[in-house]
Formats: sequence, C-alpha cells, structure tokens
Amino acid sequence: MTSLDDDLDKDLRLQLHNSLLEGDLVALEYVLDQGNAAELAINSCKSPLQVAVELDNVDALRILLKAGALSDGRTSCLGVTPMANAAKENKLEILRTLIQAEVSVNTPNVNGATPLHGAAQFGNVEVATELIKAGAKVNVQECNGFTPLMIAVNKSCVPMAEALLDGGALVDLTNRNCQSALMMCVRKNQAEMARLLLKRGANVDLQDYDGQTVLWKVVVGGSMEMLDVLLEFGANVDLCDSEGVTPVMRTALEEEVDSLKRVIQAGADVDAVCEAGETALLKVMEIWRQDKEFPLEIIHTLLEAGANPNIVPDDRLSPLHIAVERNDQLAEMLLSCGALNIKRYYSLRGFAVKLVCPLYLALWYLRDNIADLMLRIGCYNLSCMSYVWNDMDLKARLEEKKQNACLSIVERTWKSPPLLFESARKVVSRKIGYGAKRKEKVDGLPLPEKLKQNLLLG
Repeated sequence: MTSLDDDLDKDLRLQLHNSLLEGDLVALEYVLDQGNAAELAINSCKSPLQVAVELDNVDALRILLKAGALSDGRTSCLGVTPMANAAKENKLEILRTLIQAEVSVNTPNVNGATPLHGAAQFGNVEVATELIKAGAKVNVQECNGFTPLMIAVNKSCVPMAEALLDGGALVDLTNRNCQSALMMCVRKNQAEMARLLLKRGANVDLQDYDGQTVLWKVVVGGSMEMLDVLLEFGANVDLCDSEGVTPVMRTALEEEVDSLKRVIQAGADVDAVCEAGETALLKVMEIWRQDKEFPLEIIHTLLEAGANPNIVPDDRLSPLHIAVERNDQLAEMLLSCGALNIKRYYSLRGFAVKLVCPLYLALWYLRDNIADLMLRIGCYNLSCMSYVWNDMDLKARLEEKKQNACLSIVERTWKSPPLLFESARKVVSRKIGYGAKRKEKVDGLPLPEKLKQNLLLG
C-alpha cells in the first residue's frame, strides 16, 4: 500500500468516526460509498460496528451491516465481538439486530468466553434468553472451564441460573479446578441457588480433586441453612476427602459445635477413621494436647454421640493417656464412657521411652483422684497393675514428691483383685497341682467364692 493509500484510509477513518459519533446517517452512507470503509478499523481496538454498538445506534448498525461490515470483527486486544459487547451492555435491540443479520452468537474472545458468558456475568437475563433462542451454546467453557451457569452462580443471580437451566445447562460440569456450580454456592452461602441446582439434578455428593464434597466444605464456615439444604437432598455425611478426613472430623477440629451436632443428628459415623487410623476424638485430643484448654464441648458432643475412646492405632497414645496428663475433668469424662487402661509407649521427661498405661501416668503426674477413680471403677488389668507395683522410678518419684496419697494407691494395687488372683493361682498351681484333689484344696483356701471358681477354671 502506497503512502497515498494510507492517507486515504486515514481520511476515511476520520470521516467514518465523525459520522458515527455525530449520528449523521447520511454522512455515514456517503463515506461507506467511497469504498471498503465498513471494514476499516477506526482505531486499534474498535471496528465501526463496535462503535455503533457502543453508541447504541441501531440505524447506524443496520447501515454498516448492509454495507458489509465484518459482523464478528473482534478487537485486537481481547477479541471482543460486537455481539459480545451488546450482550454485556444489555443492549437488547442491538443484539436482536445482529441476530437478524445472522451474526454468530458463539464467537469467543481470546479467553474463550462467548456472548452468553458476558450476559451471565452482568445478569442480563433477557439477553441470555435471546442468545439461547438464537442457538447459543449453553455449556461452552472458557479457558478456565467456567460455563455461563457457573458465572451466574458466582454472581448469585438466581434468575439467570434458571434461564440457563431452562436452556439446557448441565449442572454437574466442572471447571479446571474440578469445581461444579453447586460447589461454587459455598463461598457466598447461597442456599437458594443450591436448592435450585439440586432440584435440577445436581449431584450433591460430587467430589473435587481433593475429594471434598459440598457438605464437606459447608460444615466449616458455611451457614446452617445451606447445610440443611444439602442434608434435605440426601448429602452423604460420611464421605471423606482424599486424606480420609470426614465432615465429623473437620467440624470437630475447627470447633464448629453446631455443624458437628447437625451432621451427627443426620447419622454421621463418629468412629470413622482417617488414613492414619485416627478417629475424630483422637484427632481432637492430639491437636489440643499442647494447648492450655481442651475443647470440652466438642469432646463431650462426640462422646455423647457414642464415640469409642479405645479406637487407637498401635503407635499412638490413647485419649485417656492424653487426658490424665493434665485434665481431670476430661479423664473422668473418658472413664465414664468406657476408656480402657491400655499400654502405649510414652516419653517421660528425663527417662527413656516406656510402655505405660493411663493408671501409671495418673500416678506419675500426681493425679491421685484419677488413679483412685480408675481403681474404684475397675479400669485396670493384671499386667498394668504389676507394672505399677514393680516400677522403681515411679515409687522414687512419689517418695521424692512426698505424695502419700499416690503411694497409698500404689500399695493398693498389690491388694487389687487381679494381683490377688494371680498370686493365688500361682500358689495353687505350684502346691496343689491339677490332680483330683484340686477342688478340695481350693475350697480350703481363705478366698472369696468367685475367686475360687476362677482358680478351678484356670
């Protein structure tokens, strides 16, 4: 192109621009008669059609279309078409004029967003309806995988979502982050939107890349109304994420008491274990072990719902071990719910790791009231009692601290039924053997009747 042609194009652009800005249709037609002016870009980002759309000048638009203006001409920067501009700016008459001229309703911009995406973003329901009638693809996804429906959900526009669903939008499509439209309701606690999507067939238990369901996300920080909607539509309260964390565990760890009670009421399994074999109760105990106060309301809620305090991996301390370290109320709570005196390896300050039971720890930490309670309710076994009685480190610590109450409990362990039984069994086995006169000799021992019966069986 020669410099003369360049000057001519510049002159035409200027005349075209002025005629559009002034709304002078006669001047516009005159300029268009001079040559290929309808295709000239007025500047680097706007075509004549785009200027006509921007000015909302339907007559100018028709003249340009009749003159052969590129109907899907995009801007050079974002690739936005005149149709997309009309959809975004809610210019319904302009949009209909473009549709009548058979302009494509599905031409995307450089990010893959179509005019329907723009209508959804700005809540232009009438425009979206016109686009769908004209053949707009309802389930097209832009570069990040967002459909028009997802955008409508993010904008909390229920009428737009209804229009898209009526037009055939799929509710369970996911974006690049594996987030469905229903999952996007969580951020703004959109209970009404969630109900609409669920009524239209959304999968309430759909999981994202991390295995998290909508309910899993809602139980912490979400509204109770949103949670109730999910439960109403049958959300699975036991589905865990990719690490095995269930809604019960999550609510317990985040101290969401109301949500915890609600999912338990809905039938959640309080004893479900994660990949590491931990229950919600054990997780809570371990995390708050170093804190000043345990979340007693959370623990009480779990125990009241039937949580088993004895489901513990072999390499972990039991809840009772942790409780007797420093919280009498919690230890009593666990003992009342059937916590057992099981042995676990434990690191005592200044000593090597030992295999100890909660009774031993209660005495070590000078909690004589807990140790006394354990003996009174029968929370002990033979091996643990023998260990307590024979451990010289424990006795030395108690004597050093002048803990007569704890020393008295240690003395009582020797007189406990398990140790008495074991002592008597050894005497019987060694002295009277297992002959025919065994029963006669056992009957002669100064022991309780029940213990005699056990000796005869053993």
